[in-house]
Amino acid sequence: QPNPADYVIALRKGQKRVTFKKWRPRGFDEDTGQEYSQLIPSNPDFPIIDSRFVPFTICGVAIERKQVLRKL
Repeated sequence: QPNPADYVIALRKGQKRVTFKKWRPRGFDEDTGQEYSQLIPSNPDFPIIDSRFVPFTICGVAIERKQVLRKL
């Protein structure tokens, strides 16, 4: 189970590719009473994936992340 702000490998329902994103729990949906969470991309040009609208499964939690900030 990931902790808030952990990076995770997730599989969206109906897709064969995984995605690497930051996991953010959001609590409970007021309409359905179901717990939901979001996958936050590192690149703000990509959309946030919300489990209420795009179901996904967490495949694993990253223990290390390296990021290149600038290419020389």
